[in-house]
Amino acid sequence: MLNLCIVGRRKAAPISRPYMAFLQSQRQHDCGVLVSRDFVLTAAHCDG
Repeated sequence: MLNLCIVGRRKAAPISRPYMAFLQSQRQHDCGVLVSRDFVLTAAHCDG
């Protein structure tokens, strides 16, 4: 059986990961990482 829990998880403060990005449109949302002030790198399947 697959266990879907995250081991040792902790709640993260909103500013604790300043390099992370959350992109949201009306139909989907994606996460990415900031690579510069103007660019976010996302996975290839993020086409929103």
